[in-house]
Amino acid sequence: MGHPAEHVFPFVITDNQQSVRATFTYSGDTSISLGYPLTKRRTYRSHVRNTFDASWWEVFYKFRDKVEVVGFVNKNPFLEPLLLQATSHIYAYFPKAIPVLEVMSDPETNERQLLLSVKTDLEIEEAIENFKELQGSWWFPNRYRANSTMMIDLEFE
Repeated sequence: MGHPAEHVFPFVITDNQQSVRATFTYSGDTSISLGYPLTKRRTYRSHVRNTFDASWWEVFYKFRDKVEVVGFVNKNPFLEPLLLQATSHIYAYFPKAIPVLEVMSDPETNERQLLLSVKTDLEIEEAIENFKELQGSWWFPNRYRANSTMMIDLEFE
């Protein structure tokens, strides 16, 4: 396992009552683009969004409480690049995973953290081994970037 691959997510954009097929491409650690045809010659335009918009991020993640997650990430914008990177690394180890975001509160300190759950249907032993590899290859070297506001966990379907 290992290197993040390029991920292309097809979807439909509806604008001015027209639907257009589009793709969202993520490759490497920070490169993203949104492409959709503007003419019959299939020229493409790319955008990168600068604010955490749940409808945009639903391409990658499920939300347990969308409003709370969006508010938390908007207050901690340094999490966005980390979340963007996470999907590529998660899918390298868990191709059928469903990444889920929720905000958790520590009952003793009342501090809040973003929890990224890797929801999988793999057998327990295989999932735990893959999760350890994910932690060692990506999460542990990068978790400092979350400033103690994010954690990653494994969840079984």
